[in-house]
Amino acid sequence: MGGWHTCNIINLDQTTQLWRFSAAGKGVKFDAELTALPSESLPTRFFKKSWGTLLNKKFNVAYLPPDQVFLKVIQLPTTDFNETLSMVEFQMEKLSPIPTTQIGWAIQTLPSSKPDEQTVVVFIAPRNLIESHLGKLEENGYFADRLETPLFDMLFSYPVEGDSVWIYPVDSTNKTLWISAWWFNGALRHLGILNVNDLQNLKNQLLHIIWGGELEGWYSGNPRWHIVVPEDAVALFEPVVSEISDGNYEKHKPLEAKQIAELTAKRLLDTRTQSTLVPPEYVNRYKQQFIDRLWMSGVAAVVLIYLSCVLVYFGFLEVLKFKYNRLQAKAAAISAVYTNALAIKAQIQVLEDQLSLKNAVLDAYYSVVMNLPEELSLNSLSFSRGKTVTIFGTAPSDQNAKVTEYNGILGRLEQNGQKLFSKVSPPTISLRGEKITWSFTCELNRTEVE
Repeated sequence: MGGWHTCNIINLDQTTQLWRFSAAGKGVKFDAELTALPSESLPTRFFKKSWGTLLNKKFNVAYLPPDQVFLKVIQLPTTDFNETLSMVEFQMEKLSPIPTTQIGWAIQTLPSSKPDEQTVVVFIAPRNLIESHLGKLEENGYFADRLETPLFDMLFSYPVEGDSVWIYPVDSTNKTLWISAWWFNGALRHLGILNVNDLQNLKNQLLHIIWGGELEGWYSGNPRWHIVVPEDAVALFEPVVSEISDGNYEKHKPLEAKQIAELTAKRLLDTRTQSTLVPPEYVNRYKQQFIDRLWMSGVAAVVLIYLSCVLVYFGFLEVLKFKYNRLQAKAAAISAVYTNALAIKAQIQVLEDQLSLKNAVLDAYYSVVMNLPEELSLNSLSFSRGKTVTIFGTAPSDQNAKVTEYNGILGRLEQNGQKLFSKVSPPTISLRGEKITWSFTCELNRTEVE
């Protein structure tokens, strides 16, 4: 398969017509038909190529004016397509009605009844016509991948059986030019342009083709004749064809332009064995322009995404600023309350410490007094730094042992399951006449006091 998903076929005539088809299996499906006056432009979204074309390929086809394209049928040995192109190019000077330097040409291969022979249809058009037509298409934003002629697909508008001669209109607006297709032995043998001015002229042209076919050896017998012409032209052809064919003929109604375009799209599903009338330099330029458009659109998309991200960032930043200011206002509103709460808490803590210290002093005083031996006298008791208790006293000179015993009792005192004093220093004893003075310090067991 050629690989395209959408095929656009445009015809620039008195009105601009565009038919759009999509690939559907081994056939095509009609999607849309657009018509515009010469002064109007068709919507470019139907045929403009963009990033989406990389996945869903668009194939743009344009019809050349059918009366300006020359068709020639030749028989060549069966070979590959590139070799066939070379053989046709070698014969081009003989095939072309105008100098080869002034033409564009392409070929279409057809099957033949002989396995070692193939039928080749050669399309020849003036180079200036091709370039002028491509220029008109470019003005409408249409860049053609192929240039075609509806003449070729007219040949297959009806099934061909056996030896037959078919006559088709070249152009629905031109009532004097017609094309004749001659089929013999299962192959297309001749394509002829009929310039019809009167009945005798038409008869002479057909007879000349018959005589030429007899000389070349491809015409024999009495073929079936087919007239594919509108009703207003039947009266022109019927007498002549009836005379030449001895009444062995049929009449057919021509297909509409849309139906011929559908045949073209179906034929172009596989483009591997077809060449194009579009000059190579135009093909390369269109390809480069397509790549450039992709780059520019990609850069524009990146810039747009970047700007969008910047806008989102600044928007998010403004939201954060709003939230921050709102929190600042709330903090300012409760700061005074919070400061007062901290001050009250500190005051409460001081009072609690004072109360705890007071209780500890009372407990220490009570324990010191209640455990004082009768032999000892307590002179003073002082507190310092909230936890150090200093005890001073006197005793008879022979009561050193009682002082030491009293010091040990205080070191072992407990309250609520823990020692009352965390540390009791050894006593200091001094002799003064018949009495001694003694003193020592005790550390209250108050870990909560700072």
